[in-house]
Amino acid sequence: MPTLTNPQHAAEDAAEAMRNLVFATRSFVDPCDTYWVVSDLAATTRRMEQVAIQVASAHREKLHLAHDYNGSTAVGEVKALTAAAHLRRVADLLRQAHTSLDLAAKHSGCIAWYDTVPPAPNRHTANTGGAVPLSPPSKVRSRLTCR
Repeated sequence: MPTLTNPQHAAEDAAEAMRNLVFATRSFVDPCDTYWVVSDLAATTRRMEQVAIQVASAHREKLHLAHDYNGSTAVGEVKALTAAAHLRRVADLLRQAHTSLDLAAKHSGCIAWYDTVPPAPNRHTANTGGAVPLSPPSKVRSRLTCR
């Protein structure tokens, strides 16, 4: 069950979901699934960007409460502002990652994955510049429209 009010538990759930995805993507039985994984990674990255921005804001908004473990307010504030700056940098990098993932999804969505591999060129087709006349595969697994 999602935890919408406890950021620590929600972050633990997200980390666990990503761990599961790491194991699930070790191999793909159906290459069509790659499009959906990339698309969902793009959406996840956009959400992670928003989380990084929100956590950076929390560091700045609660600055007056920041102390180090020795009780120093000055050191605590420097640490909070430094963490916020790094989180803003993370948000910028995640925005760039989202753009790349979105482009990857658009290209991946233009791939028609076939059940069979076409035959390799043979010596009779070598003079045609490598072009091999192929009959259409018997079954197309999936054909997504280019986005």
